[in-house]
Amino acid sequence: TTDHDREGTMRGSGGVYNIYITVRTSIRGSLAGLLLFVSGMLEVTNLEAQMVTEDAASSGSTIEFFAVAGVLQPLANFTTNPTSFGTQISPSLTYGGELTFWSSDLLGIGIMGAYALADMSAFNTQLSSPAPTDLGSTDYMTGLLNLTFRINSSGSASALEPYFTIGGGVRRTLVDGTFDPEVANSTDPAATAALGIRVPAIAGLWFRGELRNIASRYKSPATGEMSLQNDILITVGIGLR
Repeated sequence: TTDHDREGTMRGSGGVYNIYITVRTSIRGSLAGLLLFVSGMLEVTNLEAQMVTEDAASSGSTIEFFAVAGVLQPLANFTTNPTSFGTQISPSLTYGGELTFWSSDLLGIGIMGAYALADMSAFNTQLSSPAPTDLGSTDYMTGLLNLTFRINSSGSASALEPYFTIGGGVRRTLVDGTFDPEVANSTDPAATAALGIRVPAIAGLWFRGELRNIASRYKSPATGEMSLQNDILITVGIGLR
């Protein structure tokens, strides 16, 4: 019998059945391999997702908000006019808030706003007729963009978070228009620097204390002179993280 005859005989005696079994077995093997491949890919994807989540958690990225209150203390006179009188803003209560996004354990970017309703007074009056010393109230407002750096602490103080901040923004003063042109409303660029410390209270709740300087320049509408303003803010705050 030739090989060709054997092939024909196999076809005639159940070869079709044998071929069907072979094809079906091949399909089953392919499906099993495909399922194993998909299962492996899902496991790899799940592992990568877990790694991304763990990396985000370990990076220290978080958002915090602090409400603050304290004292505003200007260090410089608001204006000085030797032919009439000078002006100064009195110490006053201030309050505000700061929202910070911590991109890592050590670096945060925040926006801060503060407001104080202060009194303005006159000094060194050179006028022939008496001038009032009380020049009314002044709305003091500031908006700042802060770059904050945490300082690592260790030992028994490891739970504390000292930090320092640099940044910039604007200072807005709204004054009593009765005494224009000695003083006038103004919006001035400002730079800021601060030192502070955060203290954990309970889960998610923090306290902080901060000493901040806000530096700006004010142009007197009466003399045209620019004066450097250094405003100190001493605040305490409570926040959520």
